[in-house]
Amino acid sequence: MYPWCPQHQILQFDGVSDAVFCPFLKYADFAGRAARLEYWTFQALNFGIRVILFILAWQSSWWLLLLLLLYGVAAFLPSWAVSVRRLHDTGRSGWWLLLHAIPFGSLVLFVFYVMGSDGDNEYGPEPR
Repeated sequence: MYPWCPQHQILQFDGVSDAVFCPFLKYADFAGRAARLEYWTFQALNFGIRVILFILAWQSSWWLLLLLLLYGVAAFLPSWAVSVRRLHDTGRSGWWLLLHAIPFGSLVLFVFYVMGSDGDNEYGPEPR
């Protein structure tokens, strides 16, 4: 079980499913830390859902495009929250997300997201 997602005891998630659903359960929790597994599984699932919805919307009708838009709105806050918690895991403030606004800033953030953690820091204990 993953101690970084206390809601898992309510819904009985195990393994990777904890990492996938935890960001949605903690959709507006910008405090604490997110392990690499939590961050990358959430981002992979998020990307996969968007690609599938886009392909289906491109091939069929406007209501799937609307569904894609609604999913994007629903996943926006959990995506930013898990990104901030991932930056916290590397010892950085969530304000580093503003690097997305400058050229090559996303590349710098990618490097930060890939980095591991060095034990406990000011944002809490190391997630396992």
